[in-house]
Amino acid sequence: MGNKLILGGVIVLLGIILLGGYYYMGSQEEVVLINTISQGVLTVGTNTPYEPMEYVDENGMYAGYDIDVIKNIAKNLGLTVVFKEYVWEELFESLSNKEVDVIISAITITSERSESMLFSIPYFNGGQSIVVKKTNTDIISEINLESKKIAVGSGTIGEDEAKKYTSSDLVIGFDDIELAFDSLIADEVDAVIVDYIVASVEVGQHEELKLAGEPFTQEYYGIATSLENRDLIENINYQIREMTREGDFSKLQVKWFTKDS
Repeated sequence: MGNKLILGGVIVLLGIILLGGYYYMGSQEEVVLINTISQGVLTVGTNTPYEPMEYVDENGMYAGYDIDVIKNIAKNLGLTVVFKEYVWEELFESLSNKEVDVIISAITITSERSESMLFSIPYFNGGQSIVVKKTNTDIISEINLESKKIAVGSGTIGEDEAKKYTSSDLVIGFDDIELAFDSLIADEVDAVIVDYIVASVEVGQHEELKLAGEPFTQEYYGIATSLENRDLIENINYQIREMTREGDFSKLQVKWFTKDS
């Protein structure tokens, strides 16, 4: 009877593995179950360019803070990473369509988004910032944005925030955030609202730009998966805590966000 039970358990486990969705990994201390589209692979959706968070480098490879984060997590889970590129609006659909296991792309955790996807614990604290030309003396903070033309990333928190301070018809959305900064440099808009880190990098790259005051929101970035994929997100949460404990996030911030990086 005991042998039959063992054999039955093995058959069930093999059946699960053959479905391609689940496999076991772990140490001597624990065995955990991870659910992915392909066995041993973490398929990751992202949106570029959004330096220094995610972009494609001169060698055609994905690079950036987010890319290093998810590669580190996948490595510690014994998974191989495969990236898929999406425009921002389609990035979230890739989860519901089962095209990817997770998405990471400087995604702010919100209550609205949490209704349709499952977020990890925060791995980064960011905020919206205002970038203007150095010659601009009118805009010092968000309270000066009334009746100003503002460039933003389409479908981002920056777009939502901009509409709080100026009329909707003065908020210009761009699929590529670089085009938003191009429009600012060309004097086609008065300001750009974007995540603080991206704003800092752009200001560092363009001497004619400056930050207008401090970030005026506090936002937390998370890795997202489908609502039913709780086993995977719990494993990701564990790795985020370990990376925090080991000081990995501090090292990544120095690597990607310091002026000389």
